[in-house]
Amino acid sequence: MRVRVEFTAQLRQVVGCASKEYELPSGATVQDLISEIEQRHVDDMSGSLLLEESARLKPSILLFVGERQVTWSEETPLSDGDEVTLLSPISGG
Repeated sequence: MRVRVEFTAQLRQVVGCASKEYELPSGATVQDLISEIEQRHVDDMSGSLLLEESARLKPSILLFVGERQVTWSEETPLSDGDEVTLLSPISGG
């Protein structure tokens, strides 16, 4: 299945694009997607912007499937064509 990921703020700069499609196996969850993103971009991230040392999503990252905010602890299943947004912290004034 294909899932489109929208990257915002710092994540967009690190990954080098605003959105990207990922091919995942049927039955994949949000956690599977985050792991895939982390594996593909670990060199770009020079340390993880997504995961803590405990391999859990950093609390500063907001995660949406469609318009619904989900948490890392949820085994949220993904469907073909889903759009996932990763919202990283934004600073400025």
